[in-house]
Amino acid sequence: MKLRRFNNIYRYTYILVLMTSWHIPTLADEESEVSGDRPDFTEATSTVPAGKLQLESGYTLASSKQSGSTARAHNYPEVLLRYGVTEALEMRLVTGDLINYRSAGGNATERSDAALGTKFKLYKDAASPWKLSMLAALSLPSGSKNETTDGYDPEVKLAWSRELPSDIDVSGNLVWAMPTAAGKRHTEYGVSLSVGFEFVERTGLFVEVYSIDAGAAYGGRADTFNFGTVYKILPNFLVDARYGLDLKKTTDEQFFGVGFVYQFGHK
Repeated sequence: MKLRRFNNIYRYTYILVLMTSWHIPTLADEESEVSGDRPDFTEATSTVPAGKLQLESGYTLASSKQSGSTARAHNYPEVLLRYGVTEALEMRLVTGDLINYRSAGGNATERSDAALGTKFKLYKDAASPWKLSMLAALSLPSGSKNETTDGYDPEVKLAWSRELPSDIDVSGNLVWAMPTAAGKRHTEYGVSLSVGFEFVERTGLFVEVYSIDAGAAYGGRADTFNFGTVYKILPNFLVDARYGLDLKKTTDEQFFGVGFVYQFGHK
């Protein structure tokens, strides 16, 4: 038995341009610092420096109560590869994940679709606290039979951020996508708001809310609360953890995840 509503969230987050980023000003304000596009849903406005390759990966456990029993999904390795073409443009590759479903009805392991994408900065002024970037992605029908959409599905995200006093950063995304379901393409919309700040030296925290509306015929709207932390082990190596839950609480859906960000050739 599949966790359908969680699967919709993961398709946005991992298949198309991958969940998750948030920006902590004190960890990543300088161009030489590393900033990841995980662990939250909101994509950051920052790009990988020109000529640098960045690997982001993780694991997520999602659970949902259905018909009195608990169903779980183990999602890994959540790989996102980012390469800086210029200081304002990066290319992105999502390799597709293995998803192990476990429920009273049995177990199954599926593979999600891969995706190609890009991120480019639309606005960045050193004198302004505002930043603006655009992300575009196209999923590829490369997943297993029960997981692939069998379509080349586009998604566009507008990412914005604003730095506030006391090392607080507010960011958000506006999302438009056209995924395929049951051989038919439909429109989905999303919006997110994230607040990140440095808790102690080398450690940042974030809280976030986001909503995905697929329309009544395709599962309706999913509203999620998410919070987590990032710890900078090395200037080019970050580790993270997060926890989230369904705000509607209709099926007691929740998830927990861990991951890392590593930038090659960082000086």
